[in-house]
Amino acid sequence: MKKFLYLFAFAALLLNSCIENEEILWEGSLVEFDAATYNARSVVGGVSKDYTLLTRRPQYGRSVLTSATGGFAADTVITRTWAATNGVFRLRVNLVGPQRSEAQTVPYVVVEEETTAVQGRHYGALTGTVTIPANSSFGYVEIPILNPGAPAAGSPTSVRLVLELRGNDVLAPSPKYDRIGININQ
Repeated sequence: MKKFLYLFAFAALLLNSCIENEEILWEGSLVEFDAATYNARSVVGGVSKDYTLLTRRPQYGRSVLTSATGGFAADTVITRTWAATNGVFRLRVNLVGPQRSEAQTVPYVVVEEETTAVQGRHYGALTGTVTIPANSSFGYVEIPILNPGAPAAGSPTSVRLVLELRGNDVLAPSPKYDRIGININQ
């Protein structure tokens, strides 16, 4: 019996040591909109879009719910008021990959063909860049939301602003999470 145990232990050691596990490391770096990673892509007017359209203010790391479902408390949903009214609307931009020792400035643009909001009427001037500070994984796009007053008769009650990250020499935009839209209530 003792010989059988020794033989079994030796076989287990031999078989276990023959498998070489190579650690797979991704060494690239990307930037992405945080809320786009947790929320589904949108359908606008029956057409599927390649971006998430937020109708509520996102909490980082959570999907944007429209009702108190999914195990979240009702007050969680209430505090996530509609996406953009007066004030500054902040969108978090994630650095995916190792943190950088130098601050990174990443440009973004307004996607004109998808945007129905008008600068100066629905939102204020945008900087066109987001800065991810040194030794950090996050930066913020700040969008000043203006109060355009009540919409004219027959016009939509909300308009949308769609942004796209462009990346820089060091950080590429994420191919799936580089665009995001927000509804702006009138």
